[in-house]
Amino acid sequence: MAATGMQMPEATAPEPTADEALATWQTVVQAAWGLTNVRVGAKDIVPRVTGVAEALEALRARIAEVHQRQTLEVIEDEMHRARADLAELQHLVQAMERRIDEVLGAVRDRKGTLYTPPRE
Repeated sequence: MAATGMQMPEATAPEPTADEALATWQTVVQAAWGLTNVRVGAKDIVPRVTGVAEALEALRARIAEVHQRQTLEVIEDEMHRARADLAELQHLVQAMERRIDEVLGAVRDRKGTLYTPPRE
């Protein structure tokens, strides 16, 4: 039962020390720099990847005209190498997406625990 005229004391979190703040910001900058590198790399690779589907379709259409086994083996080797490279890239992207989701979840959870004083 609350008495009239009494206010609850404000819950305040302790201020981070300079070392804690610096360490946090260094981690933020490091992660942001890594993500920036990914964005730059993606902007570089997207135009290159855009025409690959059409090139692969053209190659598929030409296979019926190939008469040398060696040519078919080269094509097959290239497709297997490309598939392995894409699988590795896909694995890395999925791992990064999971980590991003974990960071967003941790931010959401932490924001929910912070005290926000009422506006006057």
